[in-house]
Amino acid sequence: MTADVIDGVKLANNYRDDIKQEVARLNNDGIFPALVALQIGDDPSSKIYLENQRKKCEELGINYTVWSLSESTTQKALEDHIKSLNTNPSIHGIILQQPLPAHIDGIQTIQVMAPNKDVEGLHPQNYGKLFYEDHNLAPCTALASEKLLRSYEPNLKGKEIVIIGHSSIVGKPLSMLLLHSKKEAPTVRICHISTKDLKAHTLAADVIFVGCGVPNLIKADMVHKGSIIIDIGINRVDKTDEQGQVLLKPNGKPYKKTVGDVDYEEVSKICKAITPVPGGVGPMTVAMLLNNTIKCACLTNNSIK
Repeated sequence: MTADVIDGVKLANNYRDDIKQEVARLNNDGIFPALVALQIGDDPSSKIYLENQRKKCEELGINYTVWSLSESTTQKALEDHIKSLNTNPSIHGIILQQPLPAHIDGIQTIQVMAPNKDVEGLHPQNYGKLFYEDHNLAPCTALASEKLLRSYEPNLKGKEIVIIGHSSIVGKPLSMLLLHSKKEAPTVRICHISTKDLKAHTLAADVIFVGCGVPNLIKADMVHKGSIIIDIGINRVDKTDEQGQVLLKPNGKPYKKTVGDVDYEEVSKICKAITPVPGGVGPMTVAMLLNNTIKCACLTNNSIK
């Protein structure tokens, strides 16, 4: 048996088509969605991510700007920049690019941001609305993970779901998204680093979400033939040959590859369905960021979406 592949690229493309149409509608109303990314410092990995954001925004007609601030930018100076964006009617979304310098308090900074311009859905007001089933904006990776599952299995009533990882940007908000329906909700359990006998939990689950940053955490003996697996992990590991030897570049450094938290090759032989890494949650997370940007444009202009 080979598992069904839940294709994040295909689903993300469907969302991008919808976003293009919504951008056109907003443009006809004189609204031109605009997203600003705040980068503090000069982290190389951030540059790649920012460039990818720019390309995706340009493809969909979203104006995209990076505000590059020096590593020495103070907490107050950063908050002042955000306040100026809050009051700028031509800016609809703000994203605080990670990682942040050690002296910047990310939680405090998010609280300064206007809730209707918080494209990452991390402001306490947006986060709190998840608990009241009345959210407009939610964390992008949590949204992406939930929508990937529902694209494959829309009926979650009574399903046993295990979420491995209880972060504030994935595990916790994901649990709230899954529990929104009062009559059609699944049973959700959250596991983490201190969970005893993780295997017992995963074997009892119909659906497994895993996002711990641990390569090959979920192995073949931890799933069954009915398991649906959403792999949220993104890890860079050394490439190896068939004998397990690390493959080296001419400069002596190892070649790298991207893998998730699931032993995909072995687990996909057993489970019912699985998301690949790359090509699963990642593309959908970007799509949710762009979709949230459109929502922000609608919210700040009282334009129904």
